[in-house]
Amino acid sequence: MKVIKFGGTSIGSAENIKKVKDIILQQNENAIVVVSALGGVTDKILNAARMASIGTGFFHAELTEVKNRHYRIIEELFGKEADDVYERVDKLLKEMEKILTGVTLVGELTPKTIDRIVGLGERMSSHIIARYIPGAVWKNSADYIRTDSNFGKANVNFKVTNQLIKNEFSGLQGIAVTPGFIAGNNSGEYTTLGRGGSDMRLP
Repeated sequence: MKVIKFGGTSIGSAENIKKVKDIILQQNENAIVVVSALGGVTDKILNAARMASIGTGFFHAELTEVKNRHYRIIEELFGKEADDVYERVDKLLKEMEKILTGVTLVGELTPKTIDRIVGLGERMSSHIIARYIPGAVWKNSADYIRTDSNFGKANVNFKVTNQLIKNEFSGLQGIAVTPGFIAGNNSGEYTTLGRGGSDMRLP
C-alpha cells in the first residue's frame, strides 16, 4: 500500500486538483491519499479566529472568502452535479461560523478551540477530493491517529495509532482520501499535530 501526500499548493486550484486526480489514478496499487487544506485557507481560518477573539464580527469577511473559495472549486470540478459535496462542505462551514461566534461572545481563543476549528480546512478539502476521485472513500484521520491533549502540537501515541491504522486500512481496496494534520485524543476531541504535522513518519 502506498501513502501519497499533497500539500496546499498542490490542491490550491481546480486545475491542480485535476492533475492530482491524474496522479492518483496512475497508481497501480492501493493508496492512502493525505491532503492539506487548500493553499492559504488555514491562514485565513486562523486570522478569522484572531478577529473573533478580540470581540469583533469582522471574522465574517474571512469566512466568506473561505466559503467562496471552496464553492468556486466545487463548481469548477463538478458543475451543478455535486449537491452531496456542497452539503458536506456547507455543514463544516456552519460549524466554523458557530465556533467563531462563540469565540466572539466569550472573547477567548484557547488552543483547544483552535485545534477544533483549524482542521476544518483539511476536512473540507479532503471531502472534495474524495468525491472527485472515482471510487475513493473518505477516512477521518482523527479516528485512527491518537494523541495526548497537548492542543496545538499534540504528541502521537504510536502504539495505539499503529494498531488503529492497521484496523482502519487492512481491508482497503482502491483509494482512501484523508485529511492531514488532524488527530484525536482519548476523549474524542480534535487535536492537531502542528503545522507540517501531516509529514510525520510513523515508526
